[in-house]
Amino acid sequence: MVERNSDARHLILFDGECGFCTRAVALISPNDVHGRFRYASLGSGEASRLLAEQGIVQGTSNTLLVFSSPPGNAGAPLAKSAAAMFIVGRLRWPWKALAILRWLPASLLDWGYDHVARSRFMLSGGSESCALPAAASKGHRTD
Repeated sequence: MVERNSDARHLILFDGECGFCTRAVALISPNDVHGRFRYASLGSGEASRLLAEQGIVQGTSNTLLVFSSPPGNAGAPLAKSAAAMFIVGRLRWPWKALAILRWLPASLLDWGYDHVARSRFMLSGGSESCALPAAASKGHRTD
């Protein structure tokens, strides 16, 4: 049995403007074998509170953010490719292997991230809404 420590969970904040995040959560959740991640929309109350604590104006960040500290000790969030590399490095194999990309220059990784972000509506099949699965939005796993 895998030990789950809810105090050490990392919060992933997703852009709520497209269906791409739904697919990302659907990929991350079953590959998060240690239950390290919980999820929330950037438009949620929790996101608003955390962003305000960091001095990030709501609406100025429409990117993937990861608060990697335990709740109550939130430091500055990881963003864009740094957040993506943080996530994949904590997933099961073979997804964990993608973390090797972190050795590439951050500017190159962020360029790739921005390219995917610009194409997210097309990649999500044209969906303009992001309905996180109910279990994932609460940080629960259904396995």
